[in-house]
Amino acid sequence: MKHGLRLFISIVLIGGTILLSGCGKTSASTPTLDANAVYTQAAITVAAKLTQTAASQPTATATPTPEPTSTQMEVTPTLSTPLATTQAPLPTNTVKPTLPDQALWISQSPTDGTEFTPNQSFTMTWRIKNTGSSTWTTQYQFRFYAGSGGRMNASDIVLPKEVKPDNEIDIVLQMRAPASPGDYNSIWVLTNSEGTNFYSVSIVIKVSGTAFTPTSPAPTATVGPTQTTEPTVTPTP
Repeated sequence: MKHGLRLFISIVLIGGTILLSGCGKTSASTPTLDANAVYTQAAITVAAKLTQTAASQPTATATPTPEPTSTQMEVTPTLSTPLATTQAPLPTNTVKPTLPDQALWISQSPTDGTEFTPNQSFTMTWRIKNTGSSTWTTQYQFRFYAGSGGRMNASDIVLPKEVKPDNEIDIVLQMRAPASPGDYNSIWVLTNSEGTNFYSVSIVIKVSGTAFTPTSPAPTATVGPTQTTEPTVTPTP
């Protein structure tokens, strides 16, 4: 824009100079143009031209740029609780100790569920095997432990003989069924010489019916021997 303005001023000055030169050759009666007036007129014309040009062009509106504002954010410190770490116990090659006293049930008579009449007597037998590493001495006991039928009239006993490992023994008790009908059980335990129970067995019976009452035969009359009267002999005169 500045380059065009300079060119325009130069053209006006040159034109003014030519006019002045032409006027000098004409009649002397023509008034002489003042050079300062020419320059002044040229300047006015240029100023008017500049004003017109500036008015025709859109005015650039400077948009103020907002200055960045610093926003302070309040930071609340958060206390974080560390997670508790639980260490799993390491596996150990621990061998469970084997108890020296062990046993195994082999058989029994009568079997569970046998039916008896009230107060009926019976012989109970358990066959038990020594599967441990210790010998069962005669200081070992077979004792009543619990049960709805109680002892069933049997008593605690000591083992009648030694039982070595892998051997068996028959434990025999004389029992009597309860007096009332119903289902009953009786639990017994093996106890070592230190008083520790290490094995248990049981019997389950059913009592029904009425008690058997034996009847005594009626006494019979015993006839004693009959005395025989000897005849009396009368002597003849």
